[in-house]
Amino acid sequence: MSRSTRLTLFALLVIAGSQARAQIVTGTISGTVTDPSGGVIPGATVTLTNQRTRDVRTLSTNEAGRFSFAAVQPGTYSLKIERSGFQTLVRSDVVLSANENLALGELQLQPGQVSETVTVTSQGAVVETESSDLSSRLTADQIELISVKGRNVTSLLRTMPGVTYEDDSDATGESFGQVIPNIGGMRARSALATVDGLMGNDVSGSNRLSHTINMDAIAEVKVLLNNYAAEYGNQGGAQINVVTKSGGRDYHGSAYYYIRNEALNANNFFNNKNGLPRPLYRHNTWGANLGGPVQIPKLFPNRDRKRLFFFYSIERPYTITPVSPVRVTVPTERERRGDFSQTFTQSGQLIVIRDPLTGQPFPGNIIPPDRINKSGQALLNFFPLPNAQSSFAQTGTNYVMQESLHVPKLSNVARVDFRTDKDTIYWKGQTWLSDTEGYSTPGWPSGATNRWGVLKTHYRYSDNGMTINWTRVLNQRMVNEAFVGLRHSMEEFIPSDGELNRILRSTLGYTAPQLYPDQNPLGIIPRVTSWGGVPNAANINWVARLNSRGADLVGSFTDNFSFIQGTHSYKAGLYIEHLRNDEGYGGDWSGSFSFQNDSNNPLNTGYAYANALLGIFRSYSETNSRNRTNARLTLVQWYGQDTWKVNRRLTLNYGLRMGFHTQWYQADKRAAGFVLERWDPAKAPLLYGFACTTPIPPNGTCPSANRRAINPVTKQLLPLAFAGAIVPGTGDPYNGMVVEGDPNYPKGFKELDGVQWEPRAGFAWDLFGTGRTVFRAMGGIYHSPRVGGGSVGNLTPQPPLQINQQIFYGYIDQLGDLLGSAVLFPDSVLGLERYAKTPSSYNFMIGIQQNVGFGTVLSVSYVSTLGRHLGERRNINQVPDGARFLDLHPENRNPVTGSVYPDNFLRPYRGYGSIQIDTYSGSSNYHAMQVEVSRRYARGLQFGLAYTWSKAMDFANDDTSDVSLGRPYRAWNYGPADFDQTHIFSFNYIWDIPNLSRVWDTRLVRALFDGWQLSGITSLVTGKPFTPSMSTQPSFDITGGSVGARPNMLHNPNLSEPKRAADGTPVFVDASAFARPARGDFGNMPRNVARLPGVNNWDMSLFKNIRLGEKRNLQLRWEAYNVFNHANFNAVDTQLIFDANGNQINANFGAATSARPPRVMQGSIRFSF
Repeated sequence: MSRSTRLTLFALLVIAGSQARAQIVTGTISGTVTDPSGGVIPGATVTLTNQRTRDVRTLSTNEAGRFSFAAVQPGTYSLKIERSGFQTLVRSDVVLSANENLALGELQLQPGQVSETVTVTSQGAVVETESSDLSSRLTADQIELISVKGRNVTSLLRTMPGVTYEDDSDATGESFGQVIPNIGGMRARSALATVDGLMGNDVSGSNRLSHTINMDAIAEVKVLLNNYAAEYGNQGGAQINVVTKSGGRDYHGSAYYYIRNEALNANNFFNNKNGLPRPLYRHNTWGANLGGPVQIPKLFPNRDRKRLFFFYSIERPYTITPVSPVRVTVPTERERRGDFSQTFTQSGQLIVIRDPLTGQPFPGNIIPPDRINKSGQALLNFFPLPNAQSSFAQTGTNYVMQESLHVPKLSNVARVDFRTDKDTIYWKGQTWLSDTEGYSTPGWPSGATNRWGVLKTHYRYSDNGMTINWTRVLNQRMVNEAFVGLRHSMEEFIPSDGELNRILRSTLGYTAPQLYPDQNPLGIIPRVTSWGGVPNAANINWVARLNSRGADLVGSFTDNFSFIQGTHSYKAGLYIEHLRNDEGYGGDWSGSFSFQNDSNNPLNTGYAYANALLGIFRSYSETNSRNRTNARLTLVQWYGQDTWKVNRRLTLNYGLRMGFHTQWYQADKRAAGFVLERWDPAKAPLLYGFACTTPIPPNGTCPSANRRAINPVTKQLLPLAFAGAIVPGTGDPYNGMVVEGDPNYPKGFKELDGVQWEPRAGFAWDLFGTGRTVFRAMGGIYHSPRVGGGSVGNLTPQPPLQINQQIFYGYIDQLGDLLGSAVLFPDSVLGLERYAKTPSSYNFMIGIQQNVGFGTVLSVSYVSTLGRHLGERRNINQVPDGARFLDLHPENRNPVTGSVYPDNFLRPYRGYGSIQIDTYSGSSNYHAMQVEVSRRYARGLQFGLAYTWSKAMDFANDDTSDVSLGRPYRAWNYGPADFDQTHIFSFNYIWDIPNLSRVWDTRLVRALFDGWQLSGITSLVTGKPFTPSMSTQPSFDITGGSVGARPNMLHNPNLSEPKRAADGTPVFVDASAFARPARGDFGNMPRNVARLPGVNNWDMSLFKNIRLGEKRNLQLRWEAYNVFNHANFNAVDTQLIFDANGNQINANFGAATSARPPRVMQGSIRFSF
């Protein structure tokens, strides 16, 4: 083929294709057949056989002696090469991983008869002589024999170089997916996790693998760590490809049970320190799987067991998780019927209840029955009665509650493979369900006052998906592979059986009106979120998405085409994906009351419970709508690529990816964002100011009882609570807000970014032609179009589409008549950068691989990643530095209070609180030396060593991380990334302990001392960085603006060896390294200068295999996590506190405050055949 023809073909492939390869898990097996003199042998017959299914593919070597089997499913294969005049060569146990370009190098045939066979068995790791990507893999043996506590496959990624250490979760799948660690110095959101080619990331929070799959259903995991060819991508970070098991010619299956219990665990460092017992800890998991040929008598006998196969796996984890005791205050039985004669403060003083009609105390401190408001009484009756009244004086609480969350989960995976001579088709379906039931389920409002037992709910997360893959061998040089995937996930907050009735207005007898009853179709009672004056008062509160469902949908199509010509292997493909992100409805749709004790309330009784009983509220708020996220994005990408075997020692990999995507947009158009260009200072609304009902003396202040709010236009006086609210009829309260669908603004609030071009190029150079030493390098451009999936959803609860109106001081039965007096306060709003670029990275790798013998490969690489156009959040409506200093700005003095005006009077854009703009102008850089030593399982031993010495620097940790505009941008925001870990060392191993019967063969010795295995992971990691915070006692405003100060740093704060506090707690950060800055000085301490303690963790497992005949095995497992019970501290006191003289007075600063789990042990039993 001429050079011009090749270029034309390559251009056509580029036009035809996409990043499809990220959705395909197949690989390529290639090689060159030569004679003893090194000459190539064309026309040799090469037969590839799957050793598990006996599936066969055959082709002939081309004129260059080359063969290449494209689109091959991961597995273990044998290769047979035949040519007249030469002996037959058989190479068995050739292991192909997902997305692997496995080059077998030169395969030499010896002269002789075809009937003469030379057999070679592949063992150990393989040097990559024709691939320049940077990758690593988890083998089937590692997944099966190296235990991780939560049985989450992402926890095993720590065995790879460039992967940050993250703590194991206790349960499979966590709440709604497994956390993906940071890989290759990039944000975790940039990584793409696929399961059999289908995107598994959580759509709105893409740093989780939510398409959860149990580990017994996984065959292997291939991770493209940093640089990879044009055929891979779809996100700019690591590509995590999970491949499920499939059936084979023989029936194989297993059944297993795992158990964890607090009786098997050590106690936490701080529990021991404080004399607390081990907490309840119950985890039970059972599962089973079965695979083999599909054989249906008469209908489909499948006698050769080579056509149709199945695999099925089921796993059922169940956990019981204790929640810390909750102590709150609830109304007593007397108080609910109006008797406050026994209502005292903690110090024992009677709380006097005053009649709002007369201002005098109620006789006997008892509210007459005919004055009790039935709806207010219904809210008090919602609470349980006190069960710890005697402890009120000491604790300020009279009710205690402790619960345990019950979390059943279920995983199902089913796969069917069908094969013919030219076609390989498989269908895979999987389901996942996690159901957390209790009063403190994920997403519930935090804090004891909200988690005392308001409502028992189910937090359910389900994730179901299916894929179909069809590979067609068109001829010996052409293979086409097509893929279709569909995935649906759902999240819901549903009251437990019978619980919904507890919060219905009709059940409680609550009859007071609300402002927008159509937004509350179920008739749920209002929330009560403030009982000011009652210590530790229990609230009536719930998650805004109560009784609502959210759902995500992922649909994708891929087509890949491979073409072999001479020493060139061309590939091209097309990828189309559509994403839907629907969240549950939000907003304050049932309304919220505050009954707090407020002396400015003309109806105030002096006690919150008495206010409620009389139906008197301090404030009421309610949103006018229930908005929800229903974001959409469509992605189309294509690629073309060539792998060119230039000569026996040099291979070039080069290609081009291109992609186009819409911006995330709101399908129902119910989203609004702030646009600075639309803000008009002439339309800025006025705010209610401050006034005094009596003359204010010179340099004096107004007595508290005489303070009022004032309408600056009409001079009308209102209660002080109105101060700072927007004056109705002045300006535009939605000044600068743009609604989705505005014809003069782009869809999704961002302009389209056009086509992204992603050239990739690399080489692999076999330095000595032996296939043992390979020098490799690669560079490329990558994009992350999916990042920011939740950004447009953050615009749904914003004005003017959703407004939160407030009413002050009234009776709850009169709410319907008070809507006219409702006011709006300045909202904190969000906007999106209109001309935002797609997040991108420029990646480079150079390294060497060396076969060091014993089936072991050493890889040493320099890896660099430069992130550009990364998301960060900027507040453009901050209070400027010095604005609160009255000596510099006397115009900001509030004459009524004598102090500075509230912040909303000082901001540059009047009528708003904070104005956050999501921009994509951030950057990052990562430089690392990554070392990997790998030996695949052979002769009873497998091990892997990964070491990373790196530095990751950035300006913001995530898309929603704030960067300050009121400080020097680089000096204030630039520093080590939050995930930066300078040294990461990981060692994993599987060892078949030699059988003692080899030297002493008796039945007893075989029973007791044969069949033992040992495996584990050792992790030694330096700590992540953090930025110490600062406060003063008494409180002192250092900067005079809304951006606070940092301390001045005098020297390196990190102690080389921890000190010990007086109570024995280790101290890791030196407080003497910091000093309080002077007034007006924002400090010189950079971001993330201090380090948390590192990790020293050893997980080990011991197995005993008991053979029950030739094909059956019983395995007893004992697993220990943190086996040496090392106290791995994971948090310290980060708060510096300075007194008026500048002395640091927090004696606990830098001391450990929490630790990772102590030693946890697990037992299991497994039967397999």
